[in-house]
Amino acid sequence: MSQIFDSAWKTITKGVGRKVAPLSREDYPDLREDEGVVSLYSGGGGDSEGARMAGLPTFYAADGWDTALDVHRANHPEAEHDQIWFGDEEQGGSIEDMYRRILDVVDGRRWHLHGSPPCTNFSAATPQNNFGRRVDEGLEQTNWYLNLVRSLLGSDNPPLSWSMENSPRLKRILANADSYGIPMAERIKSLEREMPILTASDFGVPQTRRRLFMGDNWRARPDSTRRTSVLDLLPHLADEEKDIIESGHKPGELDKLVERQRITEAIRGRMLDAPFINLTGAVDVGSGNPGSPWTPEKKGYTWKHTHRADSSIPAIAASNPPTHAWNRRLNPTETGILTGFPKEYDWSPAVGKLYDTRYVDPITGKTKGTVAPAPHAIVGNSIAPPVAASRYANIVAPQSKLFDW
Repeated sequence: MSQIFDSAWKTITKGVGRKVAPLSREDYPDLREDEGVVSLYSGGGGDSEGARMAGLPTFYAADGWDTALDVHRANHPEAEHDQIWFGDEEQGGSIEDMYRRILDVVDGRRWHLHGSPPCTNFSAATPQNNFGRRVDEGLEQTNWYLNLVRSLLGSDNPPLSWSMENSPRLKRILANADSYGIPMAERIKSLEREMPILTASDFGVPQTRRRLFMGDNWRARPDSTRRTSVLDLLPHLADEEKDIIESGHKPGELDKLVERQRITEAIRGRMLDAPFINLTGAVDVGSGNPGSPWTPEKKGYTWKHTHRADSSIPAIAASNPPTHAWNRRLNPTETGILTGFPKEYDWSPAVGKLYDTRYVDPITGKTKGTVAPAPHAIVGNSIAPPVAASRYANIVAPQSKLFDW
């Protein structure tokens, strides 16, 4: 490698790893015994891990996806676990069933409640010709959860705090959702502090993922000075990138793409001047289109959805595992670290399994959705644990309620 490139690379990767190291459970406080968390739509444990960072165990976790629940169980064995399709009365998922189950598990202890109803129906990626129906379906789960919250707040042992996490788009929908039977008051529109949209990068996570949080009796505390980059947490990615450039493979392949007019010289330069992360998951070599299946042998490069690793990146999606040099998929541990999970987190129950979201669109008749490795999908669907940790570490005295309950 030339002295000029050496100098440029030192500038690009200057300070890699200096800000923070991957989180470790060795640094967590001891778990309390008298106070804990109930996590519904728990997934693989993003919310529970955040609670653990704040010293709170999970008393109870429930989710409909067995693979995600297996990951949760492996990492939070102190919790009782149930696989439940919420709202399905035949499967024990009615509000009455969950009310009794939660209070039985809590058994008089102090507790906090969190739920993350599915957000895909509110996503900006939802096809517009199907948007109304998808919103209706999504609000069924939102309404179910909020009515469960309402019931539990009226119990003899109500939660000390409650929260819900979802797509930022839901905030606008909820503000005009009286017709959906959701128990809310007009004043919800003015209670901005009760419905913050939190950005993961303000909590030490190198992603700009934005999520709506709502609830009572807690305050998350974002801090933009805690921002990190991908390379701060995974500095070895810089060495991988350096290897493929020094080998001549990447410059040579990019030269071919320039000759074929698939990319410009400017894009070639951009892809050589820093380590990068690609967020498409499935790669069509050179075009940037996520059109062909990813394989370990495919050693091409894309330019769309490619982001410098010396900064924060957009949200890692459940359907698109992030890739790096030679289109190597980041492994579950690396992907988890970039979302704020500790390096010890056990993803093995999901390894070798798939996350299949394919369905037939009733309007077009076409099959839509994707198939992705289950560990990456669980990470992509998770709350960033440091965001949840801030919620649990900043419980406040009861104030004005979000809803008139």
